Amino acid sequence: MPVSMDPDVSSPGVSSPSIFPMKQEPGAADFTLPNNFDISDLSQIHALLAQATAREKEIDLELESVLSKSLSKGGLKDVVEKVDTFDTTIPSKLHPIVRQAKDLSKTIQQTTLLAETISKKVRDLDTTRARVKETLNKVTDIIDLSQCIEGVQQAIQKEDYETAASHIQKYLRLDVSQVLEASSAQLLRNAEGQLKTLVRTKLDTALAQDKEDDILRFCKLYIPLGQKEEGLTRYCHHLRKVCSMEADVNHRRLLKSMGKSASAAASLAPGEAPITSVAALTQLFENVAGLLENQFPLVLTHFGEGAQEAVLKNLQAQCDAHSSKILDLFLDEHAVARRAQDVAIANRVPPSEREYDKHVIRIDPRELATVLDEMVGLSKAAEFYERFVKRKATVAGCAAPLTELNRRMQELLGQYVLLEEYFMVESVDKAIKMDETQGDSQTSSMVDYVFFVLQKSTSRAVDSASMGAVCAVINHTNTCLNRDYKEVLQRVFREAVFRAQAAKASERKYDHLVTLNNMEISAEYIVKLRKDLEARCIRLFGNNEENPSMVSTCLADLNDTSTGFKNMLSENMAQFSDSLVPRVRGLLDTFGAAQVTYDLTETDYRHNEINDPWAQHFINDVSIFLRPFATHLTATNYDYLVVAEQHTLGKFFKDADVKRRLIVVLELAALETVKTKNDYQLFNCDDHTIYLKKGERDPNEARPDITHQCLLTLLDSPLNKAGLLKVYIHTARGVLIDVNPMTRIPRTFKRFSGLMVQLLHQLSIRATNGPDKLFHVIKNPVTAHLPVGARIIGTSSQAKSLVDLWDYVPALFGKTMPSTSIPLSVDSSSSSSTPSSSSSSSSSSSSSSSSAPAPSEPERPSKKKKRAVATEGGGFVEKLKSDEPKDDREVVVFVIGAMATGKVETDYVQEEICFSSYPLSASVACGKLCCAFERLWGVL
Repeated sequence: MPVSMDPDVSSPGVSSPSIFPMKQEPGAADFTLPNNFDISDLSQIHALLAQATAREKEIDLELESVLSKSLSKGGLKDVVEKVDTFDTTIPSKLHPIVRQAKDLSKTIQQTTLLAETISKKVRDLDTTRARVKETLNKVTDIIDLSQCIEGVQQAIQKEDYETAASHIQKYLRLDVSQVLEASSAQLLRNAEGQLKTLVRTKLDTALAQDKEDDILRFCKLYIPLGQKEEGLTRYCHHLRKVCSMEADVNHRRLLKSMGKSASAAASLAPGEAPITSVAALTQLFENVAGLLENQFPLVLTHFGEGAQEAVLKNLQAQCDAHSSKILDLFLDEHAVARRAQDVAIANRVPPSEREYDKHVIRIDPRELATVLDEMVGLSKAAEFYERFVKRKATVAGCAAPLTELNRRMQELLGQYVLLEEYFMVESVDKAIKMDETQGDSQTSSMVDYVFFVLQKSTSRAVDSASMGAVCAVINHTNTCLNRDYKEVLQRVFREAVFRAQAAKASERKYDHLVTLNNMEISAEYIVKLRKDLEARCIRLFGNNEENPSMVSTCLADLNDTSTGFKNMLSENMAQFSDSLVPRVRGLLDTFGAAQVTYDLTETDYRHNEINDPWAQHFINDVSIFLRPFATHLTATNYDYLVVAEQHTLGKFFKDADVKRRLIVVLELAALETVKTKNDYQLFNCDDHTIYLKKGERDPNEARPDITHQCLLTLLDSPLNKAGLLKVYIHTARGVLIDVNPMTRIPRTFKRFSGLMVQLLHQLSIRATNGPDKLFHVIKNPVTAHLPVGARIIGTSSQAKSLVDLWDYVPALFGKTMPSTSIPLSVDSSSSSSTPSSSSSSSSSSSSSSSSAPAPSEPERPSKKKKRAVATEGGGFVEKLKSDEPKDDREVVVFVIGAMATGKVETDYVQEEICFSSYPLSASVACGKLCCAFERLWGVL
């Protein structure tokens, strides 16, 4: 069993079993106690512990070794013998440590008891000390109170009210019932009442005499008398009185200024000039702001925290009262409420009808200009004053008070925005009516006047310093530009184009060019207006406003408006360019009329090789054609027109260079929209029988499905996929539609109907994966878009001429239909190669055909080539002498009716054929026609 470590239980001389070795073997850890061992030294304790731990580990290892050897031999005799040899000196060496530990513990306990005794004595001493201090304070108070009784009376007699008030303050701070007799306390109470009465009397006298120093002196005396709130209130009332006196002077002056001119000059004092409502309100705000600036540090010093808030609220209440008087005078003087009511009634009527409506009272915008300027001045003064009040409220540590002034200014701004909108609309309408073009000016007076009005209105709104007013006026500006001004420009342009087309060449004017310039300059002015507004708003509002994104959003709308004007300009320039197509085609017709001889000498040939006579003649004609536009158009618009005409000429040359093309015109297509309850739909006989009955229309007139079937047949044909087909749609309503050959027509009629509704409303449909237009409404007539010299053939079951397409189509080009299959040829600019001898000759002829409707000058051959060519077919000289070379282009136009019944009757069809003994649907007719040309041109 283990041996106890307590020396009282086990003596050092008694041996007993132990876990420690009885004898220390050589090489074992030396476990010795230092001679100067001190149990209070923590480092020595740690060192001794480390030695004991190391020796314990060594003994554990030896025990494990002995046990393992003994168990392997099968006996424990060696184990017992080995244990007897272990060292037993360690427990005896630890006994001194235990004794020292117990002695240290007793010493600590004695020290603790001594410390508690001392602490108790110190606490008793502190209590006694506090009682002595309290007694001394009471003695001091008794002495002070005894002095207060005499001091108050003496101070009152000397009119030293501050000293008397300090004595009363001491009296009020103490509990006199515990330190004074009843008679003495009564004397102090009487003195208190007497002093309060004197202070009130003196303050009333000072207020009556407007002695600023005495007023502040006696108001401060309320604080030691225990009436701080009353003193602060009376001082605030004094400040309100000061503010009111100054405001009344301005108000009387304003009243005199608002009288008639003669009486006003007589009633004003000498040297006193009339003032406006803006000046009066500004002066009021300056007076209040000056009082706040001067009094804020003063009341904080004398009255403490919370006094600034009281002063702010009192002065603001006085400011509200007087500002309301000024606003009332302004509103009555200018009849703002009545004018706002008249404008509200006028706004319910469109601007074009206001002149004829007897209920509308028209107000001259010039009369409103002065009123609007003054309203803006009032708003600006109030806005800046409100910002000042907010800063002062922050200094006072309170929220800005909700004022009557703020409510009145919101009402005034609402009336201002209403009148400003009316001023803007009426002024713009007047500028439009007075529009004129002076001299050689490229723009009319309307543009400058309109944007002068808009800049005036928006600048005035910014001057109001109100973000809400600025946003409202910018929104009205956008509305005015988009609703009134933009529509006028569009209408004026259309009327000018119509007049220009109807006039003779010698009497032709260029008003439509001025309108195009107006559109361009307007778009530039809108951008300039936006930038100016943005800069002014940044200077005014900065980045400290709560919601600066409001102005940014409105300015972004101006960007959209400018983009809308640019788009309108582009569309109208495109329309104008399209209207010039017949005149441009006339320039191309001069090709045949050009005096170009084909009987050339060697000198002429070299000269023409450098200076192409047709090119020089054509360039000269184009320059003459564009000269008037360069004079009347701005540089940007002129460049746009030149680019558009280049595109038009390029298209003509490209069409002239096309050697093979079938053009199909679907005439009288039933494509029109109808308004239903929810939206617009494509008018058809299945879904809109009610509208047919109401309009007494034939159901055959509402068959858009025929056009759908024809487009599916044409655009899905191999001929179209080979690039040899072009389709135009001419509706019964006269709308001409250009169909892109790359368009994939929707397979269902419902989706096709939606597509056509979108086309008829937006005039074009773009591809979702690119900028190409799939459908595009173009300008009439159809012939303006057909190749020059192309043969136009109409089709009808009622035609007198019945033909077989397989014979008729090749005969159009002097060919015969191939008898065998022809390899696929998708290049429309190259000739078809066929295995048959009959088609090879025609193919050869086609490959040598000219790309223009009239011959261009041939390439100059070498001398060897001249001799070689001269031996073939009459020689090269005979070809040069030919004045009318043969046009081998295979381009033809077929007109097919896309309606249920009836006959297509147009003035541009040159001949009419029938290619079946039976009536065919339009879709079948398109299919037969495509098959014939596919066979002729080898498209499989």
